Amino acid sequence: MKRSHLLVVIVAPVVLAVVIFSCMVSSKQSRGDNNPSAGAAQPQATASGASIDETKVQQTLFVNNQSPAASDSNPGTEAKPFLTVSQGARVAQANNEKGIGTKVYIEPGVYRETVSIPQSGKETTAPFVLEGTDRGDVILAGSDVWTGWQTIAPNLYQHPWPYHWGLAPYPQGWTGNTQLQDIVRRREMIYVNGHPMTQVLAYSALTDYSFFADENANQVYLQLGSNMTMNGATVEVATRAQVLVAQGKKSFILRDLVFRHGNAAVDDSSIQVSNSDNVLIEGCTFEWNNWIGLGLTTDSNMTLHDNTSSRNGSSGFDVYNMKNLVLDTNETSFNNWRGARGNFYGWSVAGSKLGGIHTGLVKNYTATANRARGLWLDYDNTNLTVDGVTLVWNFNDGLFIEANVGPILIENSTISNNQNGAGVAGANSSDVTLLNNALSGNGIEQILITGDLHRTVTNWETNAQQDVQATRWTIQGNTCTSQGPSEALLITQNWPPFLTTLLAANNIWTKSGGQQAFEVGSSWLTFAQWQGTVHTDTTSVFNQ
Repeated sequence: MKRSHLLVVIVAPVVLAVVIFSCMVSSKQSRGDNNPSAGAAQPQATASGASIDETKVQQTLFVNNQSPAASDSNPGTEAKPFLTVSQGARVAQANNEKGIGTKVYIEPGVYRETVSIPQSGKETTAPFVLEGTDRGDVILAGSDVWTGWQTIAPNLYQHPWPYHWGLAPYPQGWTGNTQLQDIVRRREMIYVNGHPMTQVLAYSALTDYSFFADENANQVYLQLGSNMTMNGATVEVATRAQVLVAQGKKSFILRDLVFRHGNAAVDDSSIQVSNSDNVLIEGCTFEWNNWIGLGLTTDSNMTLHDNTSSRNGSSGFDVYNMKNLVLDTNETSFNNWRGARGNFYGWSVAGSKLGGIHTGLVKNYTATANRARGLWLDYDNTNLTVDGVTLVWNFNDGLFIEANVGPILIENSTISNNQNGAGVAGANSSDVTLLNNALSGNGIEQILITGDLHRTVTNWETNAQQDVQATRWTIQGNTCTSQGPSEALLITQNWPPFLTTLLAANNIWTKSGGQQAFEVGSSWLTFAQWQGTVHTDTTSVFNQ
């Protein structure tokens, strides 16, 4: 994604500060406290992700819906390709069950279908690959092109509407915990020449570049603006909830594909991979889906590399109950447009939401300008490292660490200018290390310790329950800068489990507008008072 020069100017000095400071401190950091048991445990294993031997591919198949010769009754050769991705996937699945490694090459085009690859129970570890031949030009879409629009006024058109989706129900556990406005519970989407039209909920609310789906009258009304005409326009209407669903796969690869326009409703994902092992998703784009872009559930040994999941209605990635996960060089930006229409920012949605990760690595990840949190580590994450991520200009917290036994390591990252929350917010998470990060200009505070004093977390693999508190944190080698007098450096409740087990050392704390920069309970403290309260951080410095 191209970034503006403004973003570079603001973020670069923060990154430079980290580089300069890393040269100032020794490799052996001082403990800086009077409690030898203080500080966080460190992750004990390194995630390795997927390992698929593509030299074991024995057959190649071709899909090309632009070829005059294309047909699903063809053998799937380059000269006689399949018409649909679904047929290529069916043949590859049958081959996989016989132990025949198969790669399906998909030629450029827009494939308007749902690709469903259910679990058969006969899967083998033979490679199963769906690969676009031209990155960015192989598109699987949940939309159809609609023609036959009738003019009823200048720039105003109507078309029969056969769907009665209504308002999506509240997902389990949401009722009473959050409020969803009607616009958030809708799933209708229309795009004209690739541009999204804004949904309104009444005919009288129509304005330029908007639409209203009237389920009672079985009509949809589309109003264009002065810079767009219906003559020659391509109008795409989202009609399918899922674009691709794969279950129970082994040695499965998705590569160089674009997935868009799935209109899955609240808390559902348009692209799903579940109950699968040894999965590589690489070079893919997930965009303009109504709710979650990519949803991954109960998988193991997975790598996401060089993907972008942006401009989805809620979250870009939603990952739960995963063993051995690697997210390397991915981006989730500009997500939660659907939620933002109804002031829905804080419950469930984020650039990426990761829960139940048992051994994981997130590195070189970017989350920018999400109308939500940037990265949310939500519930039962253990042995997780987050390295070299950039979380900037998000609407809420840059990083939220909630209900985790740990250990969790956050290092070498830039977390800045997140507008309505903290740089790092930690709730009921233990054994968390913040190491050599740059936190700057986050709207409320740079670091926030919040949540409840006690919370029970259940391990999804063992069903063992554990009481989790904010305890055994290490904050070391970070540069934390508050850019205004109202921005705190660190806020915490007056909780002994956090205050008495904290290890802090070699940080640079900077705050403009006053000496009082730390808040414990309801009391603002100077740096010296902070050091005296926590009995650590003695090797750090404070700049005003």
